[in-house]
Amino acid sequence: MHFRKTHSLVRRCFSDTTGVSFESMAERCVQLAKMNKFNAFVSVVEPEQVINKAKESDLRKKQNTLKSKIDGVVFSLKDTYCTKNVKTTMASKMLDDFVPSYNATILDKLLNAGGIMVGKTNMDEFAMGSGTTFSTFGPTKNPAFEHETYIAGGSSGGSAASVAEKSSELYIALHD
Repeated sequence: MHFRKTHSLVRRCFSDTTGVSFESMAERCVQLAKMNKFNAFVSVVEPEQVINKAKESDLRKKQNTLKSKIDGVVFSLKDTYCTKNVKTTMASKMLDDFVPSYNATILDKLLNAGGIMVGKTNMDEFAMGSGTTFSTFGPTKNPAFEHETYIAGGSSGGSAASVAEKSSELYIALHD
């Protein structure tokens, strides 16, 4: 899906939140991400950073100067994408100490558009799996079956679970 098409899709999905501040949505997302009830996240951004970005988006919204249609939208990023000064492990012990000195292009585009990253999501090691069960961080549970042991499915199970549990509004994951 192209970036522009994603903009309009995301804004349509969240257009019914007109009366809700980005700050309150970000607070909810960060709270759920920190709990990590379904093991969807491998790392979570500092809550103050997420909340401050949301406040900036609220101010732009009030001044009618939003950067884009995804300004203020909280997103999670699959751990395959490089994040400057933040560990990128691809769910493998082999990359446990890898801290990139740059961001992936998609991350820069999302941040420049006003998107707010809440954290990096769990996955199968090196995205080589089909259920997010082979991760150094453990398997991701399926939020749809909270009291069962069903898997989240796919190598991007952490990303899907983060949206299903509402700890992010959008996720970014590589797909063929």
